[in-house]
Amino acid sequence: MYAITPDLNTLVGQVERGEADIEKLVVIEESPDYPGTLLFQPVRNRQDFFNRYHSWFSHRLVLNELYSLPSLVDKLCEDGYEPVFGPSCEATLVNLMRWWVPLHIDGYDLHPFQQFGLRRALESGFWFWNWSTGSGKSFCSAAGARELFDRDEIDLVIAATMSKSKEDLRRFFEHAKIDAVVNDGTKAKRRKVYAENHACYVINYERFWVDYDELAALCKDQRVLFVLDEVHKIIYSPLNKGTPNKARRAYEHLSRLCYPKVWPMSASVVNGNPLRFRDVFSLANNFGHPDHPLGTPREFLDRYASEIKDLLLEQPSGAVFSLTVVKWDTPKLTEIRHRVENLTQAVRKTDPGVREYFKGIQTVVEPVQFSPQERELADFIVDRAWDAWCDRGAASVNLGPYYTCLRLLCNTPEALRVTEFQPGKDLMEARAELVARASSTKLAKLNEMLEIIRESGDKVVVFTHWTSLGLHLIAPHISVPHVLHFGVGQTDTESQEAKERFMTDPEITCFLSSDAGSHGLNLTAARYVIQYEPTYSYDDGMQRASRIDRADSHLDGLTNYVMVTEDSVEERVWNIQQDRRVISSATQGTEEPLSYSNRERALATEAANIPWLIFGDRML
Repeated sequence: MYAITPDLNTLVGQVERGEADIEKLVVIEESPDYPGTLLFQPVRNRQDFFNRYHSWFSHRLVLNELYSLPSLVDKLCEDGYEPVFGPSCEATLVNLMRWWVPLHIDGYDLHPFQQFGLRRALESGFWFWNWSTGSGKSFCSAAGARELFDRDEIDLVIAATMSKSKEDLRRFFEHAKIDAVVNDGTKAKRRKVYAENHACYVINYERFWVDYDELAALCKDQRVLFVLDEVHKIIYSPLNKGTPNKARRAYEHLSRLCYPKVWPMSASVVNGNPLRFRDVFSLANNFGHPDHPLGTPREFLDRYASEIKDLLLEQPSGAVFSLTVVKWDTPKLTEIRHRVENLTQAVRKTDPGVREYFKGIQTVVEPVQFSPQERELADFIVDRAWDAWCDRGAASVNLGPYYTCLRLLCNTPEALRVTEFQPGKDLMEARAELVARASSTKLAKLNEMLEIIRESGDKVVVFTHWTSLGLHLIAPHISVPHVLHFGVGQTDTESQEAKERFMTDPEITCFLSSDAGSHGLNLTAARYVIQYEPTYSYDDGMQRASRIDRADSHLDGLTNYVMVTEDSVEERVWNIQQDRRVISSATQGTEEPLSYSNRERALATEAANIPWLIFGDRML
């Protein structure tokens, strides 16, 4: 147990007697603003202290995560500091010591940060696993379910996730020796499986409302653990008059029928909008937390938004709708981590006490140059969009199709031959011979990269956003053995078979996937990820890269390539993604940003940013 000084007078006496060096003294107290958190107060050189140890703190010098305290104290002592705990720390330190006690679960060898978080989850009616992709959220939730069953604290597990991830999630519970089943198929078949009373049902979120009656019969008056993987599927932002979807409403009804324990999980919930992060904690309201820890949406905006304004935007159908755009106060957002400290644990692979267990991954931007034909096609689309913008005005022109065609062009001009978007049709009518002559420089570069990877005996995961206008167009031209993975049009069984073949067949070099594979899959056979285009969302880009960067990764030199076409819409998409990274990092407390972005466009939705994405410097 850490020594706690009786009072500050005693400490002053120690300094006067030469028993403590005031230059190296760090007084630690419970933060007066954020109960349960620890405030570090160096007596001298506060800024230098923060600069040296910023990975442990917010800029308020409040400890980001309690589990990192032992490693920080060791580091301070190693550097000659004298950390002194004040009396207000006692309750927090007692909790720390309890949560650090090793947790033994049959069949599991947990890292310290995992067992620390799991102990806290086991004690909580609500616990948000805000852990980085690949750090063991599903692995630990299954271990925790096993422990809860052994303690006779739950009767049933309902685990919800995305459709393509159900079988992988079921296997985690199977590893924990829990009778788990994925309930798919016809309504009659699902009813029969529900009647079999398995210990764990793994479902996609739509089942909450489609199978509500059957689930209600199972859950009524039972002690139920709800594991909500990729919880962003049922959260919402009230900013633009959003309402909970059917799955969310049905889930809330189910939770009131039983004695619930709720574990939402997500590494990428913010997506540039901190209100989404706030909504995760709305799920706690039914479970002994009647007051939202971050206040109402209005209170949240008043506290963290520096500017709010409404925009009028046109949908492809021609209908005009209003959109509220927020300019967030990024430095203020960094306190959110402290306000929800008792309901979550943020874990990122760069954190002290976590990074030691990961191989690390490098992100490399791979520049692509348009061919002369591709440049001419891009200029044609931009000029047509500019003329429409200038002639008809911002309120009456729909720039969405122009933007989409520019993005499709960056991937392959072939998409312009088959797209139903009007700018593509106009181009085919006016310059069909140019479209026919243009070949994809990006696809040629991708094949060069794939062939080098195959020659080295490695494997690679390639992501592209579009399916019919992307993946299915480039797949016939991929020059190495590969499997295809996508959403609509491919069954879950076919998707699982593609994954297993990629992982086990040494002849398969490439796992070519739409963004249906960017969440939930564990693809540790690959050393490389190639993002065929940058994503507007930082969270989505991070999810793609994390398919190979997992807690059980065994390969060195993990690399995430992002292909960005120079002097194009993709450069601006990439810039916005990096600005949105700052918002996600500040909100979740996963990384203290070194600088803050003031670009309002980075915080708006993709639809609100389309003029700048298309025209770039013409807008200046």
